[in-house]
Amino acid sequence: MVSHFGRKHSYAYRMPQCTAAICLAQLEVVREQVARRDRVARLLNELISAWL
Repeated sequence: MVSHFGRKHSYAYRMPQCTAAICLAQLEVVREQVARRDRVARLLNELISAWL
């Protein structure tokens, strides 16, 4: 008989509740953060476009 035949290796995708709470809180503000980052990127592109 072959040892471990038919078994699959897998990962336990478990997350502690405190980590899940932090992730949920970050998801609430992610759109605002992305929008702010996009505004800064556009501004920087405008400012350095004269140099390029």
